[in-house]
Amino acid sequence: MSKIKIGLPSKGRLKDESLAFLKSKKLEVVSSFGERNYFFNIKNNNDIEGIFLHAREIIERINDGTLDIGISGLDLLKELPDAYSENVKIYKKLNFGFANLVVAINEVVAIPKSSAPIIAAITTSLPVLIPPSVLKITSCLKPFNVKI
Repeated sequence: MSKIKIGLPSKGRLKDESLAFLKSKKLEVVSSFGERNYFFNIKNNNDIEGIFLHAREIIERINDGTLDIGISGLDLLKELPDAYSENVKIYKKLNFGFANLVVAINEVVAIPKSSAPIIAAITTSLPVLIPPSVLKITSCLKPFNVKI
């Protein structure tokens, strides 16, 4: 029987929350090769082998069949071509690791006192999910959390 191959995020809040989720299910991630090694096993379970990857790469590896299961961000899946959504199945939304939306404007834009629309070049970190056409510029742009 072949081992189940699992991918987990390699850093950040999503990694921490993924490890806590697995531990709550009595699946403890262990690495006998040290903190800087990307490969891991599940304690007392020889049927699973894992690798820490960038969250987007987890989706790509599930899509191409080199991983069987993984934890990643729904925002990242939605930003990839539609073929990924056809090949990657969502089994459970874990309700953690919410995305931060970053908005950037290519130059300083004076905010007029009128309510007339402002036209400016806008870039978002999630261009498919949140295209610039749905963004409204206010006098104070700050990062905010997006629940997807």
